[in-house]
Order: sequence, then C-alpha cells, then structure tokens
Amino acid sequence: MQILTGRKVFLSNAASRPIFGVQDLIWNEFYAGIKSASRFQIVGTPEEADLVLEIGHSPILRGTPAELSVRIVDPKTNVLLWQIWESVELWNIQSTGRKNLDSAMAALLGDVTALATSPSSP
Repeated sequence: MQILTGRKVFLSNAASRPIFGVQDLIWNEFYAGIKSASRFQIVGTPEEADLVLEIGHSPILRGTPAELSVRIVDPKTNVLLWQIWESVELWNIQSTGRKNLDSAMAALLGDVTALATSPSSP
C-alpha cells in the first residue's frame, strides 16, 4: 500500500563503485526517467520522502551478464518494501552496450511506474 500511496521520493545511488563512467550514466538516466514520469515528486532528503528509490547495478563489463536494480525502501524504518531487477543483454561493441543499457533502464523505469500505479477497477 505504501508504494501505491507514496508521492514524494528520495533518489539514492546505491552503486558500490564507479565503472568507467557507467555509474554516472545509470544515475543520470534513472533520475531523468523518474523526473519525467511525473508519478513522483523528487525531494532533497530521505526525511521528506514517502519512499526511497535506490538505483544499483551488478558489475557492468563487456561480455559479462549485468543487472540494474531498484530497491524501494521505507525511509522511516529503512525496511525494504520491494526490489526490481532488469537484465542488461550481453554486448561486444560499445554502441550495442549503450543500446542494451538504455533498454534495461527503460524496462526498469516502466516496472517502477507500474508497481507504483494503482490497479484500475474492473
């Protein structure tokens, strides 16, 4: 229920270490996607938020499987409410890697929006 009613979100970058600029790319795309979806109001501190959305990822290296994830956390109790993962397809060249990363991010943002949207009445 909290995920359906929460409007104010604090965005957190839970990535553990920078990986050749990919971490910044993931953060920037996630922030822009949440902002443009107009479902949430982004706030400056967890204390102001109804939910904390933490973007993270597994190691993103050419030729190895990777995943993007969003953890949805209650800012008052720090309890994990939900976690979503999306796989990034393998790639051999940089342009394909960017396309695959963009596709996984779009799916992840769609998952977050769908989860946070009240189901319609029959």
